[in-house]
Formats: sequence, C-alpha cells, structure tokens
Amino acid sequence: MIIRVVRFITGYIKVVVTGGFGERLLNLCMLRNITVWGLKRNKKGRIEFYTDKSNAAFLEKAANDAYTAIKISGKFGLPYTVKRYRKRYILAVGPVLLALFFMISSAFVWNIEVKGNTVTADEAIIKSLEKNGFTLGSRKNKKDYSMLGQKVLLDVPSLVWVSVNVKGTKAIVEVKERDIPPEIADHETYSDIIATKDGLITYIAPFSGIATVKAGDSVTKGQTLISGEIMYKDGSVAPCAAYGEVKAKVWYTFVYECPKEIYVNQYTGREKHRYELNLFGKKIKLFNKSGISYKEYDNIVSNKQLCLGGNIYLPFYLTTTTYRETEQVKRQLKLEEQMLISRDRLKKALRNEIGEGVVTEHVFRQIEENDNLITYLDAECVEDIGERVPLGTTED
Repeated sequence: MIIRVVRFITGYIKVVVTGGFGERLLNLCMLRNITVWGLKRNKKGRIEFYTDKSNAAFLEKAANDAYTAIKISGKFGLPYTVKRYRKRYILAVGPVLLALFFMISSAFVWNIEVKGNTVTADEAIIKSLEKNGFTLGSRKNKKDYSMLGQKVLLDVPSLVWVSVNVKGTKAIVEVKERDIPPEIADHETYSDIIATKDGLITYIAPFSGIATVKAGDSVTKGQTLISGEIMYKDGSVAPCAAYGEVKAKVWYTFVYECPKEIYVNQYTGREKHRYELNLFGKKIKLFNKSGISYKEYDNIVSNKQLCLGGNIYLPFYLTTTTYRETEQVKRQLKLEEQMLISRDRLKKALRNEIGEGVVTEHVFRQIEENDNLITYLDAECVEDIGERVPLGTTED
C-alpha cells in the first residue's frame, strides 16, 4: 500500500519494447538497479512494463546499449496529474492531501481483532490492552508487542499465551486460554454422602466410605447413602471423607397452563434512525437529534468501518442505531400452537431440574379447561443424587 502511494506521488511510466532483444534490456535493468514491475507481453507479443519516472533517462541509455527500441505508452501519478490540471488547483492539491492522509494514517492501528478466546470476553482483553497503552490510534512502531502480550497475561488470568501482530492498520490479538483444572478433592474434611432427592438406587460405587444402601433400595431426600467411615481388618472404625457415585431413578411431574389468548410484540412498521460518526476516536452525532417518541421499541446497533481491502482500515466508523416501534397485540392460539408452547416450556423445566441427568421415559397428558390447555409432563430420569456434607449434619 505504502509503495503504491509513493509511486503515485513520484510518478511512473509504462514502457513498451518496440525493437528486438527485449530480454537483453531486462537483464541490463537488473544489473543497473533499474526497478521495473508489471512485466508482461501485450496482444502483439511485445514486452511491456512499468518503471519510476526518474528512471526514464537511464532506461533510454540501457535500451541503446541493448540495441533495442522502447516507447513510453503511458504516464501516471501525481506529477502528470498536476501538470494536466495545473490550472485547476483544487484538483491538483486534493490528491496530494489524500495521499498524505493515507501515508500518515497507515502508521497507526485503527482496528483490533481478538482470536482464539471462547470463555474470556473480548472486552476484558481489549481493556487490558488499553490499560497498557495500546488502543485504536496507537503508533505501530512505538510498541514492544512481546512485552505487551506479557502484560495482558498478568491482567487476564484465564489466558496462558498472547500474541499481538499488526498487519496493515489492523492488530490481530491471538490468545490461548488456560485449561480449567479439575476440582481438587477434599480428603481432609470428614463427610457423608446423602441423597438430594427421593429415588430408587440403580448404581452405587463408594470410592471412600461405606455404602449404606444398595441397588434396588428406595431412598428419601437427606438419607445417608455412603457413610464417612472406614473399617479396618480388626473391626475398628475411623471417620473419613466419603466419596463415590450414586445413580438413582427419579420421577417428576410438571404442569403448565397455556392460555388461549396471548400478547405478542409486533412491529408497527414505523422506525427511526440515529447516525454517529467516530472520527479518530471522537464521536460526532449526525442529523436527526429529535427524541424517540415510541412507547415500546427495539433498537438495533450496527457499526461499519471504512476498509480499503485486506487489513487496511481507516479511522472512520459509522454507527447506525435503528429504533423500531412495537406494540402489544392480542393473538388467538390454535390448539396445535398451545401444545407446542406447553411442551417446550415443560421440557425446559425438566432439563433445568435434572442438569446432566438422563431422561429414560416421559409422557404428556393434556386437559382443556375454559379454553386453556393444561399439560402435564410425567418423566422418569436417571441422575446422580449424591451430595457430600460434613459429618454430623445428616439426619436419617
């Protein structure tokens, strides 16, 4: 990008080799450090390329030494543009100012992207970068990115590796998160394992302690399942920290009453827009400064940043906030809709109750009453019902 800008400012020409020995001319250009680019053959089979305006005289001499002929078929860049429009000063000065703007802005960072995080929020990482002096508008060559990554590691404990790389005007922050260590078992506190729910034991495995029930036994909430005791060969008993796995069948009944009529949010078709320009970190509100008269509305915020392609971002953000008016509308539900809503609510309630448990059987029952649909969910589940509690707090 910067090379193209420099070439535009200094000017460049397009050259066509009209004589023979074109390859010899290219060899001489390489030996004499005459920079060429865009090398190709045109439709007539002639070699053509581009070179800097300042190389024109040297290229002419090289062509004579190579016993070939060349022709300048095009002139490009700021010097030729200014010459062409020398009487139109605004058109001449405009490209210069634009080129200077691009050159200056390309020395700063105008976009930051975080990659590799799944648990840690982007905001936490960006906040740490800002704390350590790296934010939008920071100079690219004024930072020790290796040291910056180390500082972010100190601020964000969930990360184990941080790499900051700048490409164009975009900073890419790649991170690796720390693996959450398993919970360390407490073998110091003497404890029992008790039932958290009524159920029918299907599996019990005491890793530490003595099982007080067996598969097939019915248990009630609060009953001791594995006692915090260890028995030695001589028959003596000592307290310990009970550990183990206890699976049991548990039965549930959930009920949900779905009305015939419900109120839903509906868009009225009216909406308003607010625009805000972020220029070099400064926010400027644009147009339409009247208030929002809607009683109920949803707002949608979108941000767009000017990008020239690749990783070349410019310090211009346009934030658009759309306010869409809504209203509460009464809606009649069909029986099929009532059934779908009821079953969805009941399934979610069951899942929230059993967590990682497994549903082995379930059945829905429905009763229509005063246009309302009353739905029952009867379910049989298998889940871990053991809970570890300190000794002395259980009641059988």
